[in-house]
Amino acid sequence: RPARTGCYSVWRGGSPPFVNNEVYVDSLAVTTMRQLKDGGNVVVVVVFAACLVSCATGSDAETLETDSDVQIRHVVVEGGIGGPATRGDWDSATAEPNVLCGLDDVEHGDIRDAHEDAVPDDRWEQAQPDRQGRCGDDYETLLFRLANCEREARDMEPLSCDLRLVWAGREHSLDMRERDYFSHVTPEGMEPGDRLAERGVQWKASAENIAMSPTMALAHTAWMESDGHRRNVLREEVSYVGFGVIETSRGYVMTTLFAGGY
Repeated sequence: RPARTGCYSVWRGGSPPFVNNEVYVDSLAVTTMRQLKDGGNVVVVVVFAACLVSCATGSDAETLETDSDVQIRHVVVEGGIGGPATRGDWDSATAEPNVLCGLDDVEHGDIRDAHEDAVPDDRWEQAQPDRQGRCGDDYETLLFRLANCEREARDMEPLSCDLRLVWAGREHSLDMRERDYFSHVTPEGMEPGDRLAERGVQWKASAENIAMSPTMALAHTAWMESDGHRRNVLREEVSYVGFGVIETSRGYVMTTLFAGGY
């Protein structure tokens, strides 16, 4: 079992352990997977659980909300891992009861396979918007548009892009890839709020989803079909979001940061 610190868990030295195709999780909206060879395809076992921490500043006390929503999914990814951002089984994704948006709702001919992993060193006190309708590279922009489409389909206000959240997300995804761990908490004990503060983000409410997935379609579907992940996407008290997507040999590792109360 991984070491536990409050709502968080930390796996050290690689991917989380699997026992009988299951993994023990107790984290803030975690998605992970295991790959099994099946001819030219890859069978992916997706396991995820969720928990949210929100912190009120000033005289208000910190609040902690947890949700142990653990699910397992087996999917076949034709041709293995990799490819453009739009690749995936979108028909299957939109057939799920809680997925109201698919590729046709958000792709306007400008989403291909442009990928960035740059993380600026600067610190900004104000939100950093991207170009109209975009938030990061093609992979990150696709997830950004899907999240806002899900909110608008439920008569909610869309989230604004803050590139500080994109860069903080990329930084954490890169760190997980380079140091071979998968958790909301770094080996040094830095939590999502600490990483936001490093980017100059002053927040009253925040949430984080992390995932490892072979396609953006599968990641979006997994998040929307999990109660805890979906609550993060549909939070009323957050107003900004950023997705940080990094490619690895096991698929794409991604960190989504939500923040509100700027």
